[in-house]
Formats: sequence, C-alpha cells, structure tokens
Amino acid sequence: MVWSPMMRLKDILNFTQMDNYSKRAIFYDNEYYTHEDFSFLERILNGGGKKILEIPCGAGRTFDLHKQYENEVVFADKNGHMVDIVNRKINNLSHKRKFTCIVADITDINLSKQFDVILVLKEAFQLIPPSEVTHVLKCLKGHLSPKGRLYIDIFDFNKSLFSKGLMLPEYLDESKSFKKIKTIDEKIVERKTSTNYENDILTISYKYWIYQDISLFDKFESVVALHNWSHNQLERFIEKVGLNIQNKFSNYQMEPYLNNSPRIIYELKL
Repeated sequence: MVWSPMMRLKDILNFTQMDNYSKRAIFYDNEYYTHEDFSFLERILNGGGKKILEIPCGAGRTFDLHKQYENEVVFADKNGHMVDIVNRKINNLSHKRKFTCIVADITDINLSKQFDVILVLKEAFQLIPPSEVTHVLKCLKGHLSPKGRLYIDIFDFNKSLFSKGLMLPEYLDESKSFKKIKTIDEKIVERKTSTNYENDILTISYKYWIYQDISLFDKFESVVALHNWSHNQLERFIEKVGLNIQNKFSNYQMEPYLNNSPRIIYELKL
C-alpha cells in the first residue's frame, strides 16, 4: 500500500483539535479504497469530453480512475479536509486535467452550471435524511444538462440483513470491522467498527486509537447514519421531482434490476 505525505500526522499541527470526521479524512484513502464499482464507472466515463460532478467525493476514492479519461470533473464534498486532500492530488498531477475540487453540500448545492454526468456513489445518497430527499433531488436535477444523466447507488439494508449469500458492503461485514494502519511517521492507527440497525437507520460507529510507540497519541469516534428505504419509496421521490428513470441496475456489471436485489443503481434523466 502506498502512503501519501498527508499521512504524516506530525505535519498536521492541529490534528487533535479537529472534529472527528475531519480526522477520518486523514486516513480515508487507506481505509476506504474499494474498486468494486470501477467497471461500472469506466463505462460512464469512457469517451471523454463530458462535464462530470461527483458529490460527495470524500478524499477522492475515484481520482485515479478519472485520470484515465479526458473529462472535465468537479469533485465536491462538504468537509474541507476531504477537499484539501483531493486538491493536493490535483496539484500533484504530472499531466494536468480539467479537475477542480470545491466545498459543497449535497443538501444545498448551487454551482450555477450544468453537468453531463452527476455521480452519487456507494450509498452516499443514504446519508441524506428523508425529509431532505425531495430538495436534494431538485438541486441535482437543476444541475443536469438537457441530455445529462444522474446516477444514484443505494443499498436496501432490509433485504441484505436478513438474507444469506449476499455480498454485503464492507461496513456490514463483521469480519472486516477491525483494521490496523501504519502512518509514514510510524504511528499505528487501530479502528474498530460496529453497526446498529433500528427504525430504518443504519448507524455505523468508527472508533480509533492512535499510538506513538506504546503511548496513546489520540482516540476518537466518528458516527455515520445511513437511512434506508425501499426502492419503491425512493422512486416516489424521483417521480415527485419530475426526474425520469432511464435504467435500473442490480449490480456494477449493469445487469437489469431484479426485485430481490438489495442494490439498485438508478440512471436518471430529465
């Protein structure tokens, strides 16, 4: 695994004073590096010449994939530390691309421009409380070009938690709940993940312990809440805002949606 300079904690003078989610940003590339949706994204990005918005972008999980295509990409995230990390990646490019990264919140985005492709990847849409879904869809709709496409990837926890033999997201896989990371300045980061599903909300707790030699340097907890709804429920939101469903996929191989599939990837158009 390649460690970036941003992993040198001693260079982050205010690390222990950061809010807990911003602390996660420092480790995000090394914690969350799944490529399982890349074959799907390659088909969308192929051809070049597209204006693309990825929101929320996190620390740029898809950045290396975007580098392979000649598209104009706006990465956006509400966390300034995530944005800083992506901007460092942009500044370090050997061959310049039309990439920018900005602080923007998906719940109230207003960029005064339109995009051919908008990507809301890997359950990120489920961070949005149900009371805000209609407003968010209207905002995203307003950023679509006339022939643009909006991709939303969601996972129905009700179908996955009570079924056997299904491929679960990593945060639901107890065998992968504990991780150990070594920073380039020789600190050890240990993380334990736990989940609780109640009232259609999956709460994920990430607890961290950071050690310098054998001494505890810092410890913190970051909690994420993902909202669940059935696919029928989400489609009522989609219809309400006047978006149209172009395709529904069951997986990243773009196979047509099946009713027993917990994952559904929407391709929406005006």
